[in-house]
Amino acid sequence: MSRRIRVIPYNAASASARELSRALGGKRIRLNNSRYIPRESDLLINWGNSNYVVTGTVQRLNLPACISLASNKLSTMMLLQEASVKTVEWTESRSEVFSWMDEGYHVYARKTLQGHSGNGIQLIYPDDSDIPNAKLYTKAITGKRREWRIHVVNGKVILVQKKKRRSGYDDNPDYSDIIRNHHTGWIYSVSDTESIGEEVLDSAVKSISSLGLDFGAVDIITQQDNHWVLEVNTACGLSGESTLNAYVEAFKEYT
Repeated sequence: MSRRIRVIPYNAASASARELSRALGGKRIRLNNSRYIPRESDLLINWGNSNYVVTGTVQRLNLPACISLASNKLSTMMLLQEASVKTVEWTESRSEVFSWMDEGYHVYARKTLQGHSGNGIQLIYPDDSDIPNAKLYTKAITGKRREWRIHVVNGKVILVQKKKRRSGYDDNPDYSDIIRNHHTGWIYSVSDTESIGEEVLDSAVKSISSLGLDFGAVDIITQQDNHWVLEVNTACGLSGESTLNAYVEAFKEYT
């Protein structure tokens, strides 16, 4: 009998979880009124859900507790720091933010610790007169730099993507070089590992293991010979064929 694969989505509308389960020949688990009964031989892939718990002896990839830690930006920073992973500078102290601003730095204020795609982030400029109350502040890396998303499964880098301006970005009224996401005119494109140093790849692998995860996508910024981890994603988008195929091939090794 072939091994059954079940994917737990982070919400019922998750397109990535749907595409992944379909490509693997498995099924998504319903978050409500599920009739799923675990079998010992099942492979359970948790796609970003920190609440759904399954009993039994099935093999699970990414436990809910570990996803909860990774989705919380403050706990992520703390755990990465403990593991000696180089992150962007961060603080919970407003007074330290004033010092950064006096030195000419831009600062990101995170009003929510579990936001994504820029949600809950406010950019503070060096000449701003007030600092909003936030749960986490991070020092911005500005100037000429590159941003990467490094996908890791089972301790191995399976795909490297580089963030680039998307077509038509210069006509986008929301375009920003400070906050780079899809809304502000940026996308990820596939890149070869030769254009990124081994030390950066190692930081991505170490980030995943230090959070107790089996897989994830690590966002990293590089500038000259320096690099900093920004965050870790446990349910990244799979809109590109290359990204989906990379995860499918990596997960097939478990079957």
